[in-house]
Amino acid sequence: MAQSLDLDDDNASQAIQALERSLGFQFEDGELDACRTVGDLFRIVSGRIDGSGGEACAAAMAFYRLRRALAPHARGENLRPSYVLSEFIATPPKQLFRQIERETRLQLPAPANSGLGIAAFSAATAALLGVIPVHVFYPGWTLYLILAIPAAIWAFTLDHGRFGKDIRTMGDLAKKVAMLNYGHLIEGGARPSQADQWDVVTEILAGYSAVKRSQIRPDTLILPAQRYAA
Repeated sequence: MAQSLDLDDDNASQAIQALERSLGFQFEDGELDACRTVGDLFRIVSGRIDGSGGEACAAAMAFYRLRRALAPHARGENLRPSYVLSEFIATPPKQLFRQIERETRLQLPAPANSGLGIAAFSAATAALLGVIPVHVFYPGWTLYLILAIPAAIWAFTLDHGRFGKDIRTMGDLAKKVAMLNYGHLIEGGARPSQADQWDVVTEILAGYSAVKRSQIRPDTLILPAQRYAA
């Protein structure tokens, strides 16, 4: 289990903003000042949500909304939670997710990059890091390296994405979407269970940390341990 998420100030701020988007509310000024651990944050979130919502399952609500939106792309199949998305959906994931977000007003996870996207990102990063050394030792190649950067960025935009391991099936996607839109679904009648709330908090935080969600426990520190010892 992880002692700390080791988030720096920027990552912690971005994680809190992402959590606010998921929950559908903003934390008040000073509300998180005494928040040291993931458990502290979880208790604040639960206190804000308790007493709201209804009796429906958030993941089920997300599933049925997604199934309706995905129906025109599913080759006539009546999508079920166990269906592997790549086997039934022909529309490129990035294009598909943008369309689904417009139609449902739900926030969807970012699709994984395909081989093209990974190669283009790696090429752009290598070119950026190599400009100064190349200019010093091989100045004649500097212009070519600079021109390679926008070319790699352009190639990255051509990446259609793919369904990643964490959204392999229709059920996976519904669970992820439920966590990213938890507050919206609560307003629509979803049941605010503490298990779901823990999943939401840890899912969002893990997205900004090298620590896996399964390694996060209530006493895991949010910032590096030395920040609290100072």
